[in-house]
Amino acid sequence: MMKIIVVTGLFLAVSCSDGCQNGAAFYKPQQCSIIVEQQKSNGRYLTLKGKNSYTGKEDNYSDQGGGWNIQYDKYIEVGGIVTKRKDELIIYVHKKDTTLAFPYDCQGKIYQ
Repeated sequence: MMKIIVVTGLFLAVSCSDGCQNGAAFYKPQQCSIIVEQQKSNGRYLTLKGKNSYTGKEDNYSDQGGGWNIQYDKYIEVGGIVTKRKDELIIYVHKKDTTLAFPYDCQGKIYQ
């Protein structure tokens, strides 16, 4: 019985670690720079709609995995800018007089 508990615990630890690495690999190539016009947050899901701050064209960003929005969605305001640079694991929330940076944090480990 003890072996089953230990093996199950090890499996869960490795699975969670892989999940964090998979999440980091998923988010790393993404990019956005949106002047927020609309924000929808539903549990772990976040959708931002607005205009690309560089091109002025309609744009949106969706975090279907819930990886970051749990940390930063409460800081996003209409008129603010949300930026995620390609190959970085930091999301920036630009407010009127403040810029907040949220690194990808999975299970207490900061990924870069």
